[in-house]
Amino acid sequence: MMKQGLYYGPDNSDYTVFRDKAGRYTLAEAKERSERTGGDVTYIHADEAAEFAPGANPDRIIEYLLQQRDVLRQQVVEATIPVPSDTDIAALDQRMKDAGMVSLVDMLAGKLPTDRWAAHVGVSDIKSFGNWLESKDRQYTSMRVTYELGDEPKDSMYEWVLAHSGAYREVIANFRQAMERMAGQKAVGELQSE
Repeated sequence: MMKQGLYYGPDNSDYTVFRDKAGRYTLAEAKERSERTGGDVTYIHADEAAEFAPGANPDRIIEYLLQQRDVLRQQVVEATIPVPSDTDIAALDQRMKDAGMVSLVDMLAGKLPTDRWAAHVGVSDIKSFGNWLESKDRQYTSMRVTYELGDEPKDSMYEWVLAHSGAYREVIANFRQAMERMAGQKAVGELQSE
């Protein structure tokens, strides 16, 4: 449904310029709303709706597209960074040992003496791990946003916060995806067993 060139949000709340964030309504709901408003509310099938609402502010669209561009650029960079092979790891491991450093193999396997201090004492299962991730993501993303909004000067801590925020964002995105897919597979398995 649309009013004044903007899409209705989900559950008749707020408006959005983005088709993907627009609410989905039945034809009966849309017709009823249109009739009740004397035609102020119009409607269109989701498959025929434009990606951006006709009344969208061009600056808002540009901002959104630039954000999407940055996300895609990062994905391209990550896709082109080669994952080290076992041979690469072994060579680096030997170089580190020769330099008097800790073993890379032990580091990757979580066998350093300091590793036991890195794990949070409250993480004991997948649910508590998810809670911990949510907490860290909230912490670093909030810190990053205060820099981006100008509440904090972009000092020497900014790059550190930005790196942590980006790392936790990626980890939590993959964690959520895994949990959603596991829940979907469980639901399918339950249906098949009935």
